[in-house]
This record gives sequence, C-alpha cells and structure tokens, in this order.
Amino acid sequence: MGNGEAHLKNFALQYSPDMQNIFVSPPFDITHTLIYESIDNKMALKLAGSKMFPDLSHLIKLAESDHFRIRNLKEIIESFSENILDYLHTSNEVQLFDGLRTSIERSISNIMT
Repeated sequence: MGNGEAHLKNFALQYSPDMQNIFVSPPFDITHTLIYESIDNKMALKLAGSKMFPDLSHLIKLAESDHFRIRNLKEIIESFSENILDYLHTSNEVQLFDGLRTSIERSISNIMT
C-alpha cells in the first residue's frame, strides 16, 4: 500500500512440489514511500501500462483480464486493508515516524474508493 520502490527483486515465485502451481511469495523490503514528498511518488514498475497507483476498480479489472486467474480479489484487498489498519492502530513502531499512520490510511482509502 503505497510502495513506490517495489522492484522485481522484491518479489519471488514459489512452486508446488509437482511444479503444477505457481504462487507469489510474500514480498520483502517493503517501504511506504508516499510519505516522502521530495521523491517521485509513482510506482517503480508499470502495472497495466501505468506507474500511477491503482484504485480498486483498476485492480479488479486487471484480475479479471485474460492474463490472470485471481478470484475474489475485492475480498482479498478488503481483508488485507483491514489487517493493515488493525496493525496501524496497535503498533508502537508506526508512531515513531510522524505522519506514517495517516499516510498509509490515506493510501488505503484511495485504493478502496
């Protein structure tokens, strides 16, 4: 949510033992870059031809395209967003960076609307 530095090196694929199924591994080295006003706040990689952060409708359209087989994407994103918001309200670490919670909440709101 708001990671403009997500390069391909931050993602990996996992294969089932029979090599029939491929899954995206949990990402690593994630940074919420939207809080930094002095940098270009676009995504590092293009998604559907754009470096702009997508909203929910764009993500659903992409998930329903012929290129992907993602079911229940809206529910996945809603659950993911709720988990992040829950964490933001219980984390002491988030409070150490002034404005971080507000910036992440704004990013989630922009995606969900």
